Amino acid sequence: MRWLLVFGVVLGACSKCSSDKAAPDAAVQVAAVTVPDAATALASGDGDGGLTDDTLIAEYAKRCGHVVEQAYYEYDEDKRGDECLARNLDQSCAPDLFDCYSKGEECRKGCGTSCQACSEKCVGSCDTCKDGCEKQPPGQREACVTTCAKARLQCRNDCMKERGACLETSCATLESTCEDEGTRKRQKACPDCAELGNCMWEPGYKEDHARCLERYPQNAKECLEWCFSE
Repeated sequence: MRWLLVFGVVLGACSKCSSDKAAPDAAVQVAAVTVPDAATALASGDGDGGLTDDTLIAEYAKRCGHVVEQAYYEYDEDKRGDECLARNLDQSCAPDLFDCYSKGEECRKGCGTSCQACSEKCVGSCDTCKDGCEKQPPGQREACVTTCAKARLQCRNDCMKERGACLETSCATLESTCEDEGTRKRQKACPDCAELGNCMWEPGYKEDHARCLERYPQNAKECLEWCFSE
């Protein structure tokens, strides 16, 4: 009996460890310059996909406009692209009754566009900085370029931080608020929403949903759409 108890404790501890090691959000995970897939990055234990600061500094020293690419999926298709735009996208079959998902998607696309604009400013500042290095004595130019590249890295990190806040806070709040407002609107306009939804599946009514409003006249006509999935 004692060994069974010990085995149970160990098993429980392992289960907790597994749950604690959740995969990082694809919206903020960045692939390496060699662009390994997300599974490889996770297996390596490197949350940034194997990308190191030194690697990026070397890339930015060569070209300020270097674009970090990230592996992601769009529906069932694996893709790679600009880290500002790359984010996993699943198909949703749930009805978007109040256009909340659509509004959220527009917001999320805007996060990517803003990130790209931020990155373009980083490139401009980096190029200007490196141009100034040409005026340095030959022995100091390399150190000057490295300083510019480090500033470019910090600028990139700031852009990605803003993108993450946009996706995870701003857009999530917008979508959630929209859904709450839609629920309140439906509750007010459709006091018999559940009953109306059942009615639309009954023989004699499922062919003509409008007849259900005759049975439940206190409900607005929009309720035929809003309550159908109830």
